[in-house]
Amino acid sequence: DISHLTHSVMKDLISEIKTIPNFKEAFEIAQHNCSGPVWLVGGKVYRFLTAKIHRLDIDFNSCDFDFLTTETNRKPGIPEHHKTSQTVVYASDSYGGTTSSVVLNNPYLMEKGPAFFKFIRDKPKLSVDILNLHKIHGKKVGLLSYFKNVPLSVQSIAVDFDEDLILGDVGIRSILDRRIFVNNKETAERTARKKQQSVFEYGKAKATQLGFNFEFKSIYS
Repeated sequence: DISHLTHSVMKDLISEIKTIPNFKEAFEIAQHNCSGPVWLVGGKVYRFLTAKIHRLDIDFNSCDFDFLTTETNRKPGIPEHHKTSQTVVYASDSYGGTTSSVVLNNPYLMEKGPAFFKFIRDKPKLSVDILNLHKIHGKKVGLLSYFKNVPLSVQSIAVDFDEDLILGDVGIRSILDRRIFVNNKETAERTARKKQQSVFEYGKAKATQLGFNFEFKSIYS
């Protein structure tokens, strides 16, 4: 029974996160597009930690990779070694001779929004989202602002690979106690509306997916 996360336990869990299928490629894409620190956030984190800490059969591989940073590059792109090679054959003369060359293709569909980059690959399936914290909440804010603004308690968590730390007291406690509550009422209401649900339905569904209890209360209004 783990009542808290020691630094040793965190390091072991983070080492396991690095073995998740496609993590290496997703993290390299995030690093390639960020000039600030890069944190892993979202469902990949809290679903993985729930599965490992409580030894539950919860799917975390199908989740997108969500990364958070304070500074993204001007344009989205991928590292050269993640591009796929293709041999193109050209007709070279009137006698039917041919020549060929190898070109590199980007296998990702790339999207850019006001505060995010998105990379989607069809085969094999992989999706990477990069959120720009400063463009969402302002240049003077830090990771604490992200923690205060996510809809549900379990989402208030991040992995820092530079320091081998799992950050976010509210999110960690939520996972350890196996309970979810509303973290920020305003963003919870906005997210629930997008899903055409009430806040209670949204929070209860998330709790049910993880085998947690849902408490309909909020920390931040």
